[in-house]
Amino acid sequence: IMEKFLDLFVHHWHNLRQAQHSPASFAYVHYEVTWDGEQLKTKQWYDYEGPDKPYRERQHNVSDMEDGKVLLETFNNFVKLADTIFVPTPEGFRGQTEDGYFDPQGRRVETKVTLTNTEFATSDKGWDRNGNLLWGSEKGPFVFNRCTK
Repeated sequence: IMEKFLDLFVHHWHNLRQAQHSPASFAYVHYEVTWDGEQLKTKQWYDYEGPDKPYRERQHNVSDMEDGKVLLETFNNFVKLADTIFVPTPEGFRGQTEDGYFDPQGRRVETKVTLTNTEFATSDKGWDRNGNLLWGSEKGPFVFNRCTK
């Protein structure tokens, strides 16, 4: 299952279509996913700044789970962040963090993902202890289209 997940996910993605359709709500962002044979690496950048100025880089361990799911463990410079569990679907995969996850700073974090052969949609949100949204869009998920073969 992990191999199928990597085949779908390891690409260069962008949300040009979404950014053009709704520029006030969604910046034009690139999302690059690479695999070095042991670890998945993700890098995000704004189109106008280019890949040399990423605003987010993460490292991920990927493994098959006994129940046919894929576990994505996420790290930011060796600091463990939320795990995302991916379930196979007829079109690809659906993933999310465990309900009620709090990061090391005490912020509630929620990630929901759908992944197909051509589209990667992600909603990543975080709230403080008082329930105030710290990051993430209220307008819906970022919808990235694959731009590599």
